[in-house]
Amino acid sequence: MLVGIDGIARLGTSLYGQLLLAKLALFALMLALAAANRFVLTPRLTASGDLRALRISLSTEFAAGVLIVLLIGWAGTLEPPVSAMS
Repeated sequence: MLVGIDGIARLGTSLYGQLLLAKLALFALMLALAAANRFVLTPRLTASGDLRALRISLSTEFAAGVLIVLLIGWAGTLEPPVSAMS
């Protein structure tokens, strides 16, 4: 709503848009890691008992979540782009 439909193509030109794109990329990474944890690493864990890969994946997912919170905090201090409705 803050960016507007017309502003999607210009997201990379402002710092606010770049932070939004980084947040979306980190969120996609978190979804991919969660899927890998559920469908690949957890079944492998029951078979082998090796926790190393799962720990690395969970640590990366946690770090991505912390980065998302930091990015949103930073974006909250910036002036959002003018919406198409303004």
